[in-house]
Amino acid sequence: MKYLANAKIKLKNKGVNICFKNLVGSPIILPLSFIEMNKLYILVIILILPFQCIQGQEEEGWKDKLRMEPDMSKKEALLIGVMDQAELKGDISTWLSAANQITYLWYDWELPPKQFMSNMRVIFAKMPSIDNILKEKDWQNLAWLYYSYASNAYNNADFDAARTNYLKTIQYFRKAKYSEPNIHIYAVRPLMDIYSRWGDYNKAENLFEDAREILVDEHYQIYRLEFFSNWSRGLMDLKRYDEAKDLLEEALNLSPDSSRSSFIYTNLGKVAIAQANYSEAKAYTQSALKNIPSKGANEFQKGIIDISRAGAYFIMGKALNGLSEIDEAEQAFLRALEIYKEKFPGQRKREMTKLLIGMGDFYVQHAKLDNAKAYLDSAMKNIFPFWTGGLPADSLLFTENALFEILELKASIAYTEYEMTNDLTSLEYSLDAYKKVLKVKDLLRARYSYERSKLFQQGESVGTLEKALTVAARLYELNKRPEYLEDAWEFMERNKALVLAENMYQAQLQSELVPEGQQNELDSLLKTKIKLVNERLELKGQAHEEISQEIRKVERAYQESLEKLELTYPEYFNSRYRRHNLSLKKLQPQIQKTQCIASYFWGKERIWAMYIDREDVQLKELEVDGEEIYSFISQLKGRDTRPEALKSYAKSAFTLFDKLLPTSFQDSKNLVVLADGPLYYLPFEPLLRDLPKWDVPISKGMAADSWRELPYAFKKYDFSYAFSGHLYFEQAKEKVNTKALSVMGFAPVYKGELELRYNRDEIEGIEEIVDGSYFYANSSKENFIQKLDQANAFHFAMHAFLDTSKNGESFLHFGEHEGQTSKLYSNEVYPLDLEGKFFVLSACETGVGKLATGEGVMSVARAFRNAGSKNIVMSLWLADGKASKEIWPSFYSMLEKGESSVSALRKVRLGYLEECSPSSVHPFYWAAFVHIGPGVGNKQGFDLMIYIILGVMGLAVSLFLFLRKRKTGT
Repeated sequence: MKYLANAKIKLKNKGVNICFKNLVGSPIILPLSFIEMNKLYILVIILILPFQCIQGQEEEGWKDKLRMEPDMSKKEALLIGVMDQAELKGDISTWLSAANQITYLWYDWELPPKQFMSNMRVIFAKMPSIDNILKEKDWQNLAWLYYSYASNAYNNADFDAARTNYLKTIQYFRKAKYSEPNIHIYAVRPLMDIYSRWGDYNKAENLFEDAREILVDEHYQIYRLEFFSNWSRGLMDLKRYDEAKDLLEEALNLSPDSSRSSFIYTNLGKVAIAQANYSEAKAYTQSALKNIPSKGANEFQKGIIDISRAGAYFIMGKALNGLSEIDEAEQAFLRALEIYKEKFPGQRKREMTKLLIGMGDFYVQHAKLDNAKAYLDSAMKNIFPFWTGGLPADSLLFTENALFEILELKASIAYTEYEMTNDLTSLEYSLDAYKKVLKVKDLLRARYSYERSKLFQQGESVGTLEKALTVAARLYELNKRPEYLEDAWEFMERNKALVLAENMYQAQLQSELVPEGQQNELDSLLKTKIKLVNERLELKGQAHEEISQEIRKVERAYQESLEKLELTYPEYFNSRYRRHNLSLKKLQPQIQKTQCIASYFWGKERIWAMYIDREDVQLKELEVDGEEIYSFISQLKGRDTRPEALKSYAKSAFTLFDKLLPTSFQDSKNLVVLADGPLYYLPFEPLLRDLPKWDVPISKGMAADSWRELPYAFKKYDFSYAFSGHLYFEQAKEKVNTKALSVMGFAPVYKGELELRYNRDEIEGIEEIVDGSYFYANSSKENFIQKLDQANAFHFAMHAFLDTSKNGESFLHFGEHEGQTSKLYSNEVYPLDLEGKFFVLSACETGVGKLATGEGVMSVARAFRNAGSKNIVMSLWLADGKASKEIWPSFYSMLEKGESSVSALRKVRLGYLEECSPSSVHPFYWAAFVHIGPGVGNKQGFDLMIYIILGVMGLAVSLFLFLRKRKTGT
């Protein structure tokens, strides 16, 4: 291996250029260092020149001299001189040409990637201004220069640097009008692989679909195969196994040689393992080994053969392990490791790391913890060459999923060791390791632009959060140190609406840091995409596919705009995912004296609850299951008022209340519920505080009164709900709106099967009480959007349609207008500015939707919260129109009198329950609606203690004036 044997110091201080001669006749490389002196940054690279300095080399004829010069070192010296002269003249064309020649020279020398990248950084620091580039050839040369840096960073597993420079490569290739197929072959393919490795699957999939359309000519088939093979791994991560298998089988038909088909068979083995089909996986890996050629024509081909063989043995090991052929599995793993060590010493570090992690996991499964730790330590050293033990500092963590895999396995091993020895040190190590895992995942998610990628990662993180929470709870149980409660709270909060909070924070940050013109460009592209997505929902067949292609084009343009922003405004991109945690220490003083926060975590194996008031915090593992929750919800929706149904309901409602809320917190007046899992679909209001005892059998005639008299939880508590503690208390800080309500109400007219009998009565009842704008036959999405600023409260008495399919969107139905259905899709709500506005979504299932694990329900109400509305009333099942027309006018009447919306909803229920007919007494009719947020209204935010203090002060002032009058005789 040859090393770069020459270079020079360039001190950008008074324009000094210094060259050195080689005095020892052999290559010497000294380390790169950065020095700060009097706020002057000086980049120093010292590499001894073996030949005389050619500072004065004339540019004329340099390419001919370069071709004629046989000595590599002299070639490099010649190029350095040409670049220096071009830099002084500001000749960007000559400089770029020479710079590319020198990178080719380093490739020929097989310069180590880290040294290559260090030298490239020096080149970029010396580059003249590119503002004067006019020729397409120069843009192409600039693109190749960034490509050289990107590809070396990629090979060195520095994916952050690789991504940034591949993006620049693509940008400059397009300026050079380079062909799109070649751009995809050289730059898009590795970029897609980086996004897939990071878990940013939406970006990766968009790039794949573009390549699939562009690389259609026959002579591009080999590159098409590479795209297929790479994206199949992303599909596996997404658990879209059938699609991955179809893609790989299609790739087999494109494979021109057996060495490439062996890769495909190995990937098919991975799919089979993911589906727990280990016999099939074994057969695939046997085919992979069979198709690997025995030898290669050149060093590159030999390397491909060795990589294929090592990869096949690795997957074979996993397949054999799944078949319980443990000894054979171990031998397959060791064979793969042997190939890497023998054929790629000090190279292919990422593949080697993944293999070592797999072996560590294998030994963990078979309780050989010492073996597992040894292989994981080797994996860590591959990532951190100077690692000597312990956990890496936060500052050293970087965007690599192999890193969090190592740390998660180490955390698991430490917890197992604690269980074996009761050593608290192991338990503390386990907690610290899980925290590191979550920090790495934060770094990864900071790269994501699409909500779907964030939601997927959020769901994948729940297992880690559950384990971390379990460790924190055990540590708190053992030593009662408050920092472990803080950790537990943090893990629970990360499992609630994290993506929603990030979306809102990014929107705010974008408005502050990004110029208005570029914001408008992004907004325009987003609106175009939303329009196309909604049009696609109405289409099928070829038209559906055509519009999907249009959507991908818009997404690509949107992504390119974001990438330009990232390069131009790094402050925005570095800040947009900064976590804004609300610690217990900061939260408790904000809690009212009569208030309790009940936060839940629904894991795969355990369910936790944390109860917080101003004075105390309790962490409790719950003994409740999803079947129990869903069974009770079925009772709520069943409307069955028979005596036997009453007794069954009472038992279930009391049992759940007792399990979900501890006795010590049942004296609170205001309960804020932070739900998770199936609890998102459960209203707490109709739960029972006590189990009634009936002294006499309940007759059918007595049943209605018995339902009215049940000790429902809402009779004692004001309930409100929140997507997360952070979102609840951030909005609770805002000043209460004490202005008179201005309501905008909508009651569309429906015909046929869609007809609603009472929605007009509902809105007319509100109109008699509150001033505002009310729409009936003229209800439309356009009227709502265009007149947003004319009201601060909005009431929708209409149909809502729930769609939980992959590409579907739930929507509010504003009626038919000129033969067209006026639909407000959830994705159209997101871009609206609903800050400071209150919404009552008096429609069916506006709080229901697909449950995104780790994030919450993707409901219509969530879209309104994302758009800025902090107080929303939503429904958890089909709303009854007759009950709604009685409830909501009374609700607004209370708001007009200054009652908070949370308290008003409770009081309205009490009144309804006393006055409703026996046929409408069941909780189905009055418990469907729940309140998101702390509430609006004049009384909102006041603690009972404040009223007492004000009353005492008033009495004191009155007494003082009375005594003063008596003393003066007046």
